[in-house]
Amino acid sequence: MDTLPKVFIGSTQKDLAKYRLGAIEVCLELHYSPIAMEHFPAMGSGATAGSKQKIDESSLYVGIFAHRYGHVENGYDKSVTEIEFDYAGDLGLERLCFLLEDDYPWPEKYRDHGSKLVALSQFKQKINTLIRKEFTSVEDFKNKLMGALIHWERRQQQSEKKELRKLIDSPETFSLHDIYNRLNVNETYPTESIYTDERIDNHDLKRLMTSIFYYDEHYIENDYYISLTKGSSQKRNKDFFLKAGSGFQHCHIIAEGDAWFNHPVAYDICDWLNVLGKSRYSIYSLPRGEDYFAVIQDENKYINTIRKMHPEVLLLSAGVIELVNGQRVALMINKCRDYVTEEYKKAHPLIRDVLIDNSLNQVEKDYLIHGLSFLTKEFFVLLGVQDLSYRYIIKQLRKKVGNSKIITHGYDYFIPSYRKGPGVIKYWINQIAGVGDQFKRPMNTAGINDPVDQRAITFAMVHLFNEMMVRIVNDPIFGPNVFHIDCRGYARDDDWLDEIHLKPRSLKGVAETYMEAIENEDPQRKVFLVRK
Repeated sequence: MDTLPKVFIGSTQKDLAKYRLGAIEVCLELHYSPIAMEHFPAMGSGATAGSKQKIDESSLYVGIFAHRYGHVENGYDKSVTEIEFDYAGDLGLERLCFLLEDDYPWPEKYRDHGSKLVALSQFKQKINTLIRKEFTSVEDFKNKLMGALIHWERRQQQSEKKELRKLIDSPETFSLHDIYNRLNVNETYPTESIYTDERIDNHDLKRLMTSIFYYDEHYIENDYYISLTKGSSQKRNKDFFLKAGSGFQHCHIIAEGDAWFNHPVAYDICDWLNVLGKSRYSIYSLPRGEDYFAVIQDENKYINTIRKMHPEVLLLSAGVIELVNGQRVALMINKCRDYVTEEYKKAHPLIRDVLIDNSLNQVEKDYLIHGLSFLTKEFFVLLGVQDLSYRYIIKQLRKKVGNSKIITHGYDYFIPSYRKGPGVIKYWINQIAGVGDQFKRPMNTAGINDPVDQRAITFAMVHLFNEMMVRIVNDPIFGPNVFHIDCRGYARDDDWLDEIHLKPRSLKGVAETYMEAIENEDPQRKVFLVRK
């Protein structure tokens, strides 16, 4: 992991000052981040509230206890130390507790008597319900703390592997709670969790992706196609810098994603935005037309670029390449139709909610259910990984760019076909790119040849992807400026250039919806439907 575990150190202060310093030293030696009252800034709150705020940020609680109960703040019936202990337990943090041996020599001035001793005895009864260690000298304590922290880290690594394994083995059980846990989001205070360090990184996400497509050790890239899309981006970016050099003061946009943002020949969304908003927008293009989520995250080029350019709007498009490249669709469908059972529909939270809500009429629901029946576990694992990946990168972006608008988009219902687009040049570009048979061919390979079945499958895939995106942009942890362009139901059959790309005249309508989202000033309107 690329983040430091934060360890809250709880104890009374004066009597255990040397032990607290020892705990800080051990944490730093293990490259943990100690959170101790000695380092608390002025927070404008009482000791109890301040401690709770710091525990909210922590990964682990370490309690050190001797013969003092501690300070009881006005308005409370427990000491700050006991409240810290209880609050860490309420949050589900593991608590590593260390008790001074009763017969170890200890200064009388640091021993409680009377009612404080009674309260301390009752507090220690709670502590004794947990696994704890006894200590004597500072060195003895440091040695025992170091051993406990090393074992805790091993347990965490095993737990993290088990949790991510859960997504791979049983995607229907991988819930929003699990995603929040990986993103280090406090569900009690979700809006305050945007700046926390995640418990997952690019390496974990890439490993999850390759676990689905185990035969794909490396991401398949088409050098010819990438060269063509790079040329398209270079021309667009030249215009961007010309506008910047001329003192252009309007909306600066950075776009990252797939060929809907950067087609080497046909007009794409960014081309249309440059034309329709010539006097209002300047667009810097990062997409190569075949960018994977893992590539975007691994290279960090998107985040590094926006940190330098400070754009008002960020466009993010990804997801379809992970699904279709290398005929991966064939791994995600099965003509036996035995995976998505009635029990599975009730167990998978996204399927369950989609079938319950009223966004689809009965004919559409039946069509969705028909398409779902062909899908395999691999599709739902991919969907879960994409959910986690989108939330991860949006959380990263929100930390880096503050209130800049982030606009995602979903796809319309693809039509499986061998069509590669009109025109000789476009045909050969699509031939080089390998587009035009991402759905039809793998479906035929899997023995699913009926066009009705094929369209129902793509309907189910696209519908669930968009529903996932709608939930993401409505997640309170991301704040008001994250939006989604929903293309479902927009395109007619003759609007498609090939299987996965709309014709330029049709993309114009998508670009116009993007403009609506860019200009929107209503933070409550999170989803923009593309319509004729």
